[in-house]
Amino acid sequence: MGSTVVYKPLSMIVPGERLARDLVDENGQVLLEAGESLDARHCRRLSVCGIETVAVEGADGHALETSRRASVERSLEHLFRHWRASPGMNHLRALLAHHRREESRQ
Repeated sequence: MGSTVVYKPLSMIVPGERLARDLVDENGQVLLEAGESLDARHCRRLSVCGIETVAVEGADGHALETSRRASVERSLEHLFRHWRASPGMNHLRALLAHHRREESRQ
């Protein structure tokens, strides 16, 4: 499975994500090296330094699509957990799942 570079704002970093490239300041000094695992402390320090976006390692396109679909299913499972036996709600859930999958592709 290949790896890609994804540019993410600090506010969207999930603890444990790894830097895809060395992170340098405006003077060229390395703040964090590529491969470093990020945590909340790193994000706070980088924010204070004025850094808003970082390059992290991402999965290939197929893995991202699989992850997106799983996320949609988990979300809908939670939202509709009390209405599993209702045909009308199951139909609504299916429509929402289709809509969310289409929306995530755009």
